[in-house]
Parts: sequence; structure tokens; C-alpha cells
Amino acid sequence: DRHSSLSLFTSNLDWDEMLRMENDWYDKLTACMRKTTYAERSEAFDLFNKEAEELFGNSIGSSQIAKFIFLKLIGRLGRKEISRMTAKLLCAVLTPSFRLSSSLQDRARMSRKVEKLAFALAAHRADKGGYPRALAELAPAYLKEIPNDLFVEKPLKYKLAGKGYLLYSVGRNLKDDGGQSDREKDQDDIAAQAD
Repeated sequence: DRHSSLSLFTSNLDWDEMLRMENDWYDKLTACMRKTTYAERSEAFDLFNKEAEELFGNSIGSSQIAKFIFLKLIGRLGRKEISRMTAKLLCAVLTPSFRLSSSLQDRARMSRKVEKLAFALAAHRADKGGYPRALAELAPAYLKEIPNDLFVEKPLKYKLAGKGYLLYSVGRNLKDDGGQSDREKDQDDIAAQAD
């Protein structure tokens, strides 16, 4: 049955070898995620991905997994090779999610900052009858400090538009899309606006 086949397979693994490989790999991923700026994290992930491609090949797909299982079944792989290959397969499957989760975390942090600024802008309008000409006018009365766009380490885009405003971050693609967000057009600005 399936349970006994899995037990037979896992009993042939050298878990110490596998965990050593996995730990080394996750230490490298953690180092990427600890970089201070978005640009530094992106560069670190690019280098990490290059190293991963050298280790895993361009992709770990079903054909590689089928070949691995076949070689194991006919006894052409020893315990160490089986363990190392299993660790590589696990790394290849799990590591892409780290870059995505780091990027999504940055987007969430930037969205929160844009939202806080939008609340400060609304408070300024309620108190003074209009929006400020520049974000700097919000500090220190409404915010302790004005955050930068964490994706490019520059001031957020802010402009008055009629009686309202448009405020935005350039987002993960690092391009100024004019405050637009449309996945099909590769636009991912993080915006708040008022009419």
C-alpha cells in the first residue's frame, strides 16, 4: 500500500545529509530577506536564483522527478545520492515562494504607509479646508515623518488634481505607471486618491 511504500522510501534517506543541505539553503534565503532595501533584496534574490539554477538546473519538473524515482527503484542511486536528490527537489519546489512572500510583504508594508498618508491627508483637509501642496506639510502635525517609497528609496508620488489628489508608490515593477494598477498591463503602482 501507499503508506508502506512511503515508509520504505523515507527509511532509505539520510536525514542528517538532507537537513544539512536544507539548512544551508534556508540560511541563504534568510540572508536575502534580511537585506535592508527592496533593491538589495532583489539583487540578493537574483544571485540566489542564479546559484539555484546552477544547482537544480533550469527547472525541476515532473520528468526529473520521474527519472529520480525510476533510478531509485532500479537501485542505481545510493542512500547519499537519494538523500541529496530529495533535498534538491524539496529546495527547488519550496524556494520560489520565498521571493514572492518577501515581495508581497514589501507591497503590504507600502500599502499600509500609503493608507496612513491618505488618512493624514483627509485630516489635513478636514482641519484646513484643502489638501496640502506637498506631503512635507503633514509632518509633524499629522505624521511624525513622511515615508519614502520603499521600492525606489525616493519620495512617494503626490500631486493635486482639481480638488483632490493622487498619491502613489511605483510598486514592485519599479516603473511609474501614473498611479495605475493593472496586472495584464504590468502596472502595479500602489495608490490612494480623492476627487
